[in-house]
Amino acid sequence: MERWGRPLWVRGSSMTMCYGPALPAGPVRRPAQCSSSTWTRLWTCAVTSSKRRPAFPRSSRGRSRGWRPRVIPGVLALRREQTGRRGWTLLAEHPEAEYLYFVGCAGAFDDRNKKTTIAFTKLLKKAGVNFAILGTEEPCNGETARRLGNEYLFQSMAQNTIEVFKNYEVKKIIVNCPHCFNTLKNEYPQFGGHYELIHAAELISRLIQEGKLTLQGEMPKKVTYHDSCYYGRYNDIYDAPREVLAKVPGTQLQEMQRHKHTGMCCGGGGGWMWMEEPQDKRVNHLRVEQALETNPDLIAVSCPFCMIMLNDGLKAKNAEERVQILDVVEIVGNSADQGTRKASN
Repeated sequence: MERWGRPLWVRGSSMTMCYGPALPAGPVRRPAQCSSSTWTRLWTCAVTSSKRRPAFPRSSRGRSRGWRPRVIPGVLALRREQTGRRGWTLLAEHPEAEYLYFVGCAGAFDDRNKKTTIAFTKLLKKAGVNFAILGTEEPCNGETARRLGNEYLFQSMAQNTIEVFKNYEVKKIIVNCPHCFNTLKNEYPQFGGHYELIHAAELISRLIQEGKLTLQGEMPKKVTYHDSCYYGRYNDIYDAPREVLAKVPGTQLQEMQRHKHTGMCCGGGGGWMWMEEPQDKRVNHLRVEQALETNPDLIAVSCPFCMIMLNDGLKAKNAEERVQILDVVEIVGNSADQGTRKASN
């Protein structure tokens, strides 16, 4: 059984797929078992509820080696440079900080998503949030390794991350990446890592309610919001990002036909950020087509992987000149900055 040329992943008595909500497996078990799908095509169900798989595709094995320590020289030096230049507080220097901001790999190293990280830290500082980052001590949480089936590598990375958190007695963690959020919140407890996870939209909403953030800058834009799989179907976080967007003066939220529980993956989950997609119909292209149907000025996201995949989709559709993709925290940051400039004038 397939949807948009993609097979469904069936395991046990339930089934999940990256294009819709969890469904009972009974009605489709036999058709799925009888499918002529190859091993490679079975792997194209990007994000499932399965935590362990017997093997992982050959095309991903070389990539997984890059996550091991000391494989990419100079990477941590880049993170050190960013930290010093931005004046971010290190947890090693201020262990009393209330929150650890776990930046994540995409937020630290991808050029586009660095802008989101900078915008978010500006908001945190503006609101007076007592936070710190790990800087060069921040490890990868291993989410992609597990999604690609390298369970041994994932567990090694998870145990290493938990040890770092333990050294600093970390209890509260802020994230702006749903992949980090889901892994730290729902998978690390298997290894003894229990933390209070706060995602960016939830924290921003709280800060606005408490009067610590004021959004006065108008943004008269038509906005459509793309639900991240990990915030949405995995953690039922649908309302907070929309509530934050609604508080930005001038925004007009226009939902795609498929949104919230029926939303569609960006195509970057399950490790597919790192592999070439073999199908003619690319998931990120399909999702961008659905977004463009709302005739938006902005596509709002809350995931660095979604940012990358949908930007690629916009370019493929030659729509990057008329439609912009921004993270929710960037939209809020623009409004807060405009409000500050108005107050100073």
